[in-house]
Amino acid sequence: MIARYRQTVARVGLNAGVNLGARSDLRIGAYVGRTTASIEVGDPGFPELRGKQTGAELVWRLDTQDSPVVPAGGLLSEVRLSRVFNGPDVGVGGQTFDFDSSLTQLSAVGNEFWSVGPRNRLFVYGGIGTSFDSKPLPTDQFALGTPFRLGAYAAGELRGPRYYIATAGYLRRVGRLPDFMGGPVFVGTWLENGDAFPDWQHAGWRTNGGAGLVMDTIVGPVIVAGSWGFDGRWRTYLGVGRTFR
Repeated sequence: MIARYRQTVARVGLNAGVNLGARSDLRIGAYVGRTTASIEVGDPGFPELRGKQTGAELVWRLDTQDSPVVPAGGLLSEVRLSRVFNGPDVGVGGQTFDFDSSLTQLSAVGNEFWSVGPRNRLFVYGGIGTSFDSKPLPTDQFALGTPFRLGAYAAGELRGPRYYIATAGYLRRVGRLPDFMGGPVFVGTWLENGDAFPDWQHAGWRTNGGAGLVMDTIVGPVIVAGSWGFDGRWRTYLGVGRTFR
């Protein structure tokens, strides 16, 4: 690691949307805010960001699943088109430099579940994104290194203007927490494939395996799992929040 940044983003915006059905919606919004990315650890001669940022985005969502934790079936997907009109200034050693901060990105992510009997679930998780001809700074690039997204890597270790992820797995319900603590408990295993890269000609194929426990608790979905790479990488993680969303 050459440098570690601390990023702070403050925004105010306005969104408007329309329901396209009982399980789908379309939203459009614009925002203005301030972004700061300063070096926390590393060479102080590296660039930092500071200044106003304005942008807009268009988001389409579809959700036919029956649970935010481990659904019995259904599809969850989101397509996002974003545009940064004006980004923060780039500074090095107290001097500010001109930088084309406009950025257009398109990304899509989704997962689908199927039930095989009352206890078994099969699932796929996928995502793809591009920055078109833009050259985003690392803080605006697509990042991998989280559960089901090449989890054997550290969060944000893989970054790039473009990315893809393709994960498939199996979960089995092995029990249930007491009612005052939550709901079903699943164990499973999965295979994660993907990469983040500068352009499509340099797209690679990285593969991680994963296994763990997913629980529906009173504080929300909880995952306790491990992910390993076939190059010897290993990472254990504990997560609280919507695992597949």
